[in-house]
Amino acid sequence: MGMEPRIIVTDQDPAMKVAIPTVFKQARHRYCMWHIMCKVGEKVGPTLNKDEEFRNKLNSIVWTSSLEPPDFEKQWTELMEKTTSRSESENYTNNRFTGPQSSLVEFMMNFDSALKSQRNTNAKLNSDNEGYNPDMKTPLGIEKHASIVYTITVFYQVQEEICASCFKCMVLSVREDGGMLHYDMMDGKNKRFTVVHNVNDHEAKCSCKMFEMVGLLCRHIFVVFRDLERIPLKYVVNRWTNDASLKATFEIDGVIYDQNGPKDEKKMLLNKVWSDIHCCMDLAGSNMEQLTAFSQVINEQKQLLLLGKEKLSPQHSRRTVIESYWGSTEISEINILPPKHAKNKGSDKRIKSSKELAMEKQEGRKCNFCGVRGDHHDTRTCPLNPKNKDKQKGKKKA
Repeated sequence: MGMEPRIIVTDQDPAMKVAIPTVFKQARHRYCMWHIMCKVGEKVGPTLNKDEEFRNKLNSIVWTSSLEPPDFEKQWTELMEKTTSRSESENYTNNRFTGPQSSLVEFMMNFDSALKSQRNTNAKLNSDNEGYNPDMKTPLGIEKHASIVYTITVFYQVQEEICASCFKCMVLSVREDGGMLHYDMMDGKNKRFTVVHNVNDHEAKCSCKMFEMVGLLCRHIFVVFRDLERIPLKYVVNRWTNDASLKATFEIDGVIYDQNGPKDEKKMLLNKVWSDIHCCMDLAGSNMEQLTAFSQVINEQKQLLLLGKEKLSPQHSRRTVIESYWGSTEISEINILPPKHAKNKGSDKRIKSSKELAMEKQEGRKCNFCGVRGDHHDTRTCPLNPKNKDKQKGKKKA
């Protein structure tokens, strides 16, 4: 891909632990917490696994972003005194479609099935996401912007944080220090948090560290961003957006081009325009009067754009525009020729077996009574067979 990943999350495979720092020297290697938690029941034993107090305490330590490292180490040490085993896990994803006894062919076939299932799920989620307009719970423009950039599932999580910033968070004090605003606030859980806000650069950092952990802004930052109409692009993580499909990263003359970078303002505005058009179409529904009025408005804007549009100069021909879009010019000479015709497997005549050849040489079936061959001649129809003569005499008497 042309560049090292910043962080690699795997299970506790010892081979991966040795190989990753050897191949990717700048990447950070971290263990997957989900894999570790899946093995808790197996490692701590059935008695401790059924202990609700232990499970609640473990989840409160692991699945939180408000603990500082010293506090986490202290609570983790206290909890581990109750257990004698440590968490480790296996590669859950691979175990879904392969096993230790699988051959290479079985692994490839099962792996291909797993990829098809994943792609089918992704296509279904994309289909459900298109054309869906969620209900807004606040009049804030930042909530409307979140519904445009995020997927439906992620938007509902962000919407919950935005609503909590309006109805559950309370600012206790505000002070200025070195051009930064320091907000001390309390949320519905009666915990105090501090948000440092740079008003000029639209930057904010919260002590809960939710954005650093999951890539989504917390309710405390939405309190200071409440007057903004849009979420700053630096806080829109690409993996949670509608256009989160992985794009190519390549290197040309020592320069790395990463197409997974942050979104630009033009693309964001285009997405908003298309979203507004689809929303108007859904609101109009089958009402012909509203559809006609909406069509007239679109046509009026179209005519205004056509009148203000200048004619393209000769250097801006259609071919030039296409070449500038793709970043390459048309090749004058094509040296790639179609491959020579080759026979596919099974296209030639099939080799017949000796039995088939012997059957083709024989002319008709052989009568077991007289030995004569013929198409409609066998023991039951042979005129020399006495049994057939008796049958014929019986028919005549009848």
